[in-house]
Amino acid sequence: MVDMKIEMIETGKLIPYARNPRHNEDAVSKLAASIKEFGFQQPIVVDEENVVIVGHTRLKAAQALDMEKVPVHVAKGLTPQQVKAYRLADNRLHEDSSWDNALLKLELQELDEAAYDLINTAFSQIQIDEILELGEDVEEDEIWGGMPEMDQEEGTFRTIHVHFRNQEDVNDFAKMMGQTITEKTKYIWHPEKETEDLYNYVAVNE
Repeated sequence: MVDMKIEMIETGKLIPYARNPRHNEDAVSKLAASIKEFGFQQPIVVDEENVVIVGHTRLKAAQALDMEKVPVHVAKGLTPQQVKAYRLADNRLHEDSSWDNALLKLELQELDEAAYDLINTAFSQIQIDEILELGEDVEEDEIWGGMPEMDQEEGTFRTIHVHFRNQEDVNDFAKMMGQTITEKTKYIWHPEKETEDLYNYVAVNE
């Protein structure tokens, strides 16, 4: 059994790997919120020169939280080739996992019933809403807010899904498109179409 030694090291002494091929900027704010909620539960792994092997996002999140020291494990005895391979493997292995949607929904439901803030799970509110609605037998009016039945693909050349990080991004997008987007909006047409046509509603709202 390996005895993993963890020590507290100043964040300023840790060196991000200059050629880290994994982009992690979008995850920093979520991880910072997670650390704030749950504490720093996973150490950063560095080589014997204090260069980060695993934990670049955790380091950025700690810096965003103005943490002076973080838990660190120094991986000793690894060859330079093993260090490179370990860094790549740690990032790559996450891509091979998938969700059991039924169990994921159950976990979120239990947290929701306990009045726990689901945003701490790192899912966006849109993702949470979609997961909790999976498999629900709801009436059409509950989904579309009383709008008449329509085929969204009717006359459609191409459809894309747009994801937003925050309300400011939603507002900027709506302004750019010249349309109104509310919390109940399900989709929009571009350019805006006449609402007299049953299939050409600009946005599906309550």
